[in-house]
Amino acid sequence: MGVALQMCDQLLWENRWKVLDRKVLWLPTGPEALWCIAHPAAEIKAHCAELEQTHPLGRLCDLDVICPENGHVGRQSLGANLR
Repeated sequence: MGVALQMCDQLLWENRWKVLDRKVLWLPTGPEALWCIAHPAAEIKAHCAELEQTHPLGRLCDLDVICPENGHVGRQSLGANLR
């Protein structure tokens, strides 16, 4: 989880996206982290999908993006295959 948090924070910092809130939850079902970002969801998802594919531990992460207006933004909306 520590590596996942670092890679997501690095992605946000590199793109200079405004983070409105961040929460890390250590749940019995497993750790989760939530960010609220002031940026278009489709662009965030594109970067997250790339991170899942290219980072050495990216396949162990599930980086979901949820848009307040349109709900879940999936890989299919980007023209990408499901993983």
